[in-house]
Amino acid sequence: MAGEFPTPEFNGPPYLKYIKHAKDYKEITDFAKFEDGGTDTNEHASDAPQRWTFFYDGLTETEAKVLDDYYISKRYSTKFTFKEPRNEPWSGAAGTTYTLSVQFESYERPDHEQYDVQSRRMTLIKYPV
Repeated sequence: MAGEFPTPEFNGPPYLKYIKHAKDYKEITDFAKFEDGGTDTNEHASDAPQRWTFFYDGLTETEAKVLDDYYISKRYSTKFTFKEPRNEPWSGAAGTTYTLSVQFESYERPDHEQYDVQSRRMTLIKYPV
């Protein structure tokens, strides 16, 4: 599928580690504390953002370029299609496909010791609709 995030299934390089983060509902909840010790909460969104982090190491320049080019084409403002490599890390089941609703939250090019061994780290995010 054109525009798909480059996981190995879609001609991307192999990742070293993949994390599907637990949703943090504190991000969408306002807390009010009262003098008597009581609290009140209010959720201001229908759901919390979902994040995924990919760690890459030992990439060739060609493999790293695939990721760099994709990042440069999307940057932080363009949403793209992302198919999770697996649903939950322990399940092994195929993941969900998010069509044109995921974007980069961070993209890092860590220092490396050797010219021909590259590393990348990125976090993708899907905000609730």
